[in-house]
Amino acid sequence: MEARQLHDTLTALGEGRHAIAVVLSQLPRILSLIDATPVEDETTISLRVYNVAIVALLHHQMGERAVPLAERARDVVMLRLGPEHEVTLSILETLASTYQQSGQHTRAVQLLEKVLTARQTTQDPDDPDIWHVMQNLGGAYHAAGRHREALATVDQIEAHHIRTVGPWHRSTFMARNNRAVILRSAGDPAEAIRILELLVPEMEQHLGAQHADTVDVRDGLARARRAHARTSGAHAAAKADPAHPRPALADTDDLEPEGGIDEMYALVRDQTAARGAHDLHTLIARVRAATTLRNQGHLDEAREEFERTLADCVTHLGENHPVTLDARIRLAFTLWRQDEDEQALIATEVLVVDCERELGRLSRLTITAVTMLINLYSLRSRSQDADQLLDEWHADIIEVLGFEHELTRLVLAQRTLRQYGIDQL
Repeated sequence: MEARQLHDTLTALGEGRHAIAVVLSQLPRILSLIDATPVEDETTISLRVYNVAIVALLHHQMGERAVPLAERARDVVMLRLGPEHEVTLSILETLASTYQQSGQHTRAVQLLEKVLTARQTTQDPDDPDIWHVMQNLGGAYHAAGRHREALATVDQIEAHHIRTVGPWHRSTFMARNNRAVILRSAGDPAEAIRILELLVPEMEQHLGAQHADTVDVRDGLARARRAHARTSGAHAAAKADPAHPRPALADTDDLEPEGGIDEMYALVRDQTAARGAHDLHTLIARVRAATTLRNQGHLDEAREEFERTLADCVTHLGENHPVTLDARIRLAFTLWRQDEDEQALIATEVLVVDCERELGRLSRLTITAVTMLINLYSLRSRSQDADQLLDEWHADIIEVLGFEHELTRLVLAQRTLRQYGIDQL
């Protein structure tokens, strides 16, 4: 009865915010169903419940929340259908996607390699399912830092697409883009930029300048150029902010610099034209535009833009979507930049609770919120609270960010200084 009720509730879902809100509200019931039902007693209805919830969570970049559902679905089909059944292989691919989104890249690679071997053994070499697995496996290799395997995989994919759909198909273009992304991660930004500089005009010619893929790749080229300039020293002086000489605080930005205001708003216009005003990609571009305003010292404008964007994120993505939570973190940082330390601290205290509840303890956004809060406590001379929070979270900060990350070094250095009677850097 419980599974049937859940099935009826979830299958009646609409699109967008309502769908994910319902899934999140029903997750406790779904997890209770898993706990209360032996694997051998699971029904087809239960599997449908899990599938609907998993698809919604993955679509909204909440794969970590979907892991226990996908693992139960795997256990059921392995028991009922065996490891080589088509349904089993599909569910293993889905499980790999949840691992990928939750940062468990090695586990995703291991699963996808097994699925690929099984499909290549039983299916035609040109079967689309094989190449779908290859695409996911290349991404998993890349995320796991296995660049050589990632490049070899994407080369196979590009050759396959050229042979089957031609050199000007979007799939072929995106394979070339993926090669550039991997090369950049592997430490060859110049070659990545060379590939993208050839790719963008071809995509504009054959797909259109405002096609969603063209917009994304053009933005990727701009990011690659900025990052390459930064590593060559061109941005070294731009990091300082002499107009705002305050102590360091854990920021939420990527280490890669944003572009200029005009470039960011051009990206917003392109994403709006390609995908719509309330699409996930458009809202992310608006967050980036607000961040650029803030980083260039336009704090009042940035705060207004963050607040407008955050309201739209809540309306169209939901209060607990990762992009919504990220916008809240960036707004809190902006409040600190405006010398509203207490307001920033209160907002960040709530954020830590919300991020841990919605995204998990090891989410990068959760760790970012925690490091911000530790530093805000330090700046407010609440060293006991800062040290208590660091004691509770330091192992997670190191696991997620690593010893060499600037935020890790900052929070650990502050505690060391306090041990010598110095309150802050």
